[in-house]
Amino acid sequence: MPMMRRFIQPWQTWFARRSFRSRLLLSFLLFSILPVLVLTFYSYGRIATVVQDNIDQLIDNNMAMISRNLDITLSSYSDILTQLYTSDEVVSLVDDISNDKDVALHRNQLLRTLRAACYFRPYIQGITILLPNGGTVFYDKLTGSATHTAWLTLYPVGETDILASVSADNQMHVLPTAFAAFINSESEYVFHLAHRIIDYRYIYKQCGVIILSIDSDLLMETIDYDAANSNGENILLDGNGVVLASAHGDQIGKTYQDVEAESLAVAKLEMDGNLHLYRYTNAEYGWQIIRVLDQSAMRERILSQQSWFLTALLVASGALLAAVIIFTGRMTSSIRSIVLAMGNAGRGDMDTRLALPGNAPNEIRLIANDFNRMMGEIGDMMVEVRQANDRQRQAELTAVEAQLNPHFLYNTLDTINWMAIDREQYEISNCISALGGILRYAIDRSNLRVKVRDELNWVEKYVFLQRTRLKNEFTFAANVEPQTLECWVHKLLFQPYIENAIIHGFEGVKGPCALGLSITIEAETLLIIISDNGKGMNEQAIQDAFGTPPVVQEGERTHIGIRNAMTRLDMYYGGRASVVVHSSPGCGTTVTLRVPIDGEGGNPPCAL
Repeated sequence: MPMMRRFIQPWQTWFARRSFRSRLLLSFLLFSILPVLVLTFYSYGRIATVVQDNIDQLIDNNMAMISRNLDITLSSYSDILTQLYTSDEVVSLVDDISNDKDVALHRNQLLRTLRAACYFRPYIQGITILLPNGGTVFYDKLTGSATHTAWLTLYPVGETDILASVSADNQMHVLPTAFAAFINSESEYVFHLAHRIIDYRYIYKQCGVIILSIDSDLLMETIDYDAANSNGENILLDGNGVVLASAHGDQIGKTYQDVEAESLAVAKLEMDGNLHLYRYTNAEYGWQIIRVLDQSAMRERILSQQSWFLTALLVASGALLAAVIIFTGRMTSSIRSIVLAMGNAGRGDMDTRLALPGNAPNEIRLIANDFNRMMGEIGDMMVEVRQANDRQRQAELTAVEAQLNPHFLYNTLDTINWMAIDREQYEISNCISALGGILRYAIDRSNLRVKVRDELNWVEKYVFLQRTRLKNEFTFAANVEPQTLECWVHKLLFQPYIENAIIHGFEGVKGPCALGLSITIEAETLLIIISDNGKGMNEQAIQDAFGTPPVVQEGERTHIGIRNAMTRLDMYYGGRASVVVHSSPGCGTTVTLRVPIDGEGGNPPCAL
């Protein structure tokens, strides 16, 4: 304390000897200018932080929207590929070519199909089919060549490797962007969507691979539509860092080891300023969307606002020598308005604006105008993002509308049902109600897992319709343990076996027919037994129905439903599920299914 007193006392003595004018000016500088300076720098830091946070959030939302647009755009092209690799016509033509059956004729037919598909959507530059025997069938829209496809001869991965990797699973494969050809002295780059061709009569058969080649301009147009307007540029990389799309064509196909450093280095070729990099990962394809923005303009505006404020403060301080009291009042009022507006902006109110009184100094008005202009630009950016989100929601609504057609069928059945009731045709009404329930249950998310209770309810409706159709020629009895009702199974798991018993088991049988269903739990396994007293099957018939599918001649009856059911069991449960069939001619058939008890959505497997 004595030391502090010795330090302050000389300054008190010096201040006491100054004139009133000097003391008033010094007091103003000490108690007004200094706090304003502190508030100015503090507010500048707050505004810069809030503005940066809001810009970061806007950019993140914008990149998420770009990612969704990328998904929607690519899904429209993957739909075309799906139509091709599941087309019975394409499968049949590919089989004939692979088996050297009328190769020239079938190759021409396949080329016409591929040529037509190339014009389904813009940016499709060709379609290539790699055959299992090493041959190729293609339509190259890019060069129009009939002897070789442009991209395949230059692609860094060989045909054999592409065929092997794509044929290994049932997934959609995206082949990275690569140089394809020189067209009119311009380098053309394409990327590819590939999938193995599937013959649904025998899904494990290797029929070949079909590849859809798409101009990389599609990717660039999707990710870069607004980059130029925001003083930046966008880059698209796959999960391995390979450049799929970039405004710099020489970068396409390169692999970035250090994504941030190399992306900034490329951006500096066109931009020179305060560069900021944003990253967003597309969940569907694992791609990275990189946006590099030059934020120098934003920081310059904030610094300009600060400079104007300091300049006005100095001018006001000089003017106080003549009219310090009057001007101090006006200055204080103006500063209060500015600080209040800055505080509102700092708290996230982007609609705040400065409205100064008519007698405010011109310097303060300049600051207010710059502040209002900056806030207006931020508001415009937010409006653009909202409009983009509205367009996205509209696209999603359009997609939902395409799924509403089944409701027409349900409403029509409901109308027919009421017509039957009005005419007292109650048996018809019951059949229509059961049919509506069956359709609703079967169409709604067919790969969904449901409780045994729901599956049993559907089976009873199905059996009711079959008994009505067959004039009650058979009886049905279900023996289901209560604790199994809460177990989870895949929808329509054992319906094909019940249908097979009714349609094939009771065919031509005279006398009372009976169908039985038993569901119990045995050793952590759901035991499902479907039995009938129908005509039964010999060993060869059992093998034909439940074994490896034979070659079927045209016009012969097949057991596609049973084989699909067997395939679904293998896909759902792998080797954990089993089907055992016991039958002999004239003694009926018993089908025993064992499936593991699984939970659904975090629920316990069963209420045991």
